[in-house]
Amino acid sequence: MRAPWNAMRDATRRMRRARPHPHRTAREWPLRAVPEQTRRTLAAQPAVTALLIALTALTAGSLALADAAMRQDAIDQQTRLETAGRYVMRAQARTERGEGLIPAAVCHGLNLADGVRAAAGFVDGERGNVPVTLPKAPGEQLSMRTAVGDVAGMLDPSGPPRFDEGFYIDRTLAADLGIGDGMRVELVTDASRGTSDGEGERTVATAHVLDLSARGFDQSRSIIAIGPPTGTVGECLVEMEPGAWGTDDATDAGSETARNFVASALDDGRTITSVTPFLDAATLDATPLERLRTRISRHFWLVSGLACAGLTLAPMLFRRHEFALYRSVGAGANPVALIHAAVCAIMLCAGHLSGWLWAELAFRWMRHAPPAEPWTTPAAAGASLLLASALVTAACALLARGDMAAYIQRRL
Repeated sequence: MRAPWNAMRDATRRMRRARPHPHRTAREWPLRAVPEQTRRTLAAQPAVTALLIALTALTAGSLALADAAMRQDAIDQQTRLETAGRYVMRAQARTERGEGLIPAAVCHGLNLADGVRAAAGFVDGERGNVPVTLPKAPGEQLSMRTAVGDVAGMLDPSGPPRFDEGFYIDRTLAADLGIGDGMRVELVTDASRGTSDGEGERTVATAHVLDLSARGFDQSRSIIAIGPPTGTVGECLVEMEPGAWGTDDATDAGSETARNFVASALDDGRTITSVTPFLDAATLDATPLERLRTRISRHFWLVSGLACAGLTLAPMLFRRHEFALYRSVGAGANPVALIHAAVCAIMLCAGHLSGWLWAELAFRWMRHAPPAEPWTTPAAAGASLLLASALVTAACALLARGDMAAYIQRRL
């Protein structure tokens, strides 16, 4: 009794399978037709393709260049501040007569402490500033200061640390006196400090020419002699490694940590040592690294991705009939979405690559040097490309679905 019902059910199923889908024809496009159709789509609109690539390159390249320039400005300012003494602490302790109270050996030993880049002490009192003359340059009056520790690393941070014997002299002053680096120079001290015959003491020392202008040691016509770490010094300069002892902290707590470290290292239980930053407080208010972390250009990759996606999708909204035509000739929703997504991805890749190369060339032309962090520009362009490609692919998937047949009927 149930056989006729089964036969009717089977016939109904066969009729449903034989009924054509309203969005399909007898032959549906396979996915392997996507590359060929992508090529045809690009070839059919060369002007629009070139215009979109140019606009994408201009947008992505301009924003990447702006971010690289702001980043480079902060890095350059940080380098200048570091050279000028951003991480240097000045410790001072003197008697009423100007004699130093800081043990020279302790100041010299700070060069071996963790987190210390260089430490140098300067002798005060009678040995602090000794008038000298040079027979090589008659009539020139100089003063000689004695220093201990890593004197070269403190005077010229761009040079390697040296503990040589001799004396250091500024490059400009050495050129005026005709002194070259490594030259043996005869020095004559003041006659009042000299021998019993009334003539000054004569010594021959090796000259080491440095650039003393970075930290202001070139303000006076003086040379700095290297002395043994004995006795006491009135001033001890300690340069920290970047980030050590809170030196990169923009708050007062970070600076206080560095001051406490230097004060405790030089404390002998008898002397009150004053520790202050080498640079004034106004210079240290806003650190370049803090401005680098909070700069507005760090979001430019997001703006670039959204702008490039909008530029690519804007013409597509006026060509929605292409989606309907593809579907009407047998293309499924996935192939249609892949075709348009591939077309947009090719234009976005070409635009971002051109924008990155343009930004690199423009940066080198304006700064006469490559970026300090060469990966920043391609990273910004790559992040913008990934964001724009993801947005465009999602938009193509949405546009490729829907009742395309009804859309064609309304348009016709």
